Amino acid sequence: MILDNALSEVEFKEFQELVGCGLFSPNIPLHKHQVEMLKTAIRGDNHCIITAGTGSGKTEAFLLPLFAYLVQESSNKKIWKHPAQKKINKTVIGKRR
Repeated sequence: MILDNALSEVEFKEFQELVGCGLFSPNIPLHKHQVEMLKTAIRGDNHCIITAGTGSGKTEAFLLPLFAYLVQESSNKKIWKHPAQKKINKTVIGKRR
């Protein structure tokens, strides 16, 4: 389990894949307040409020738990995984008809 047992290893990998699609660079570590916000929010035991300086990543701190929830919700469903491939398949199949 990852992030204080809030995400399984599979969910964490999917979470990394999702946020790596443009929200975060894998080479840049999260700020402490972003990690704490994520842990607190996905544990679900508290409401979260974050205050930090301009340009410190508050928006990302807000979005990370949202993406984690989406991954948890879809972990048994293949609804968001590889959406571009589905679109390509539909386009190619549509042109072949």
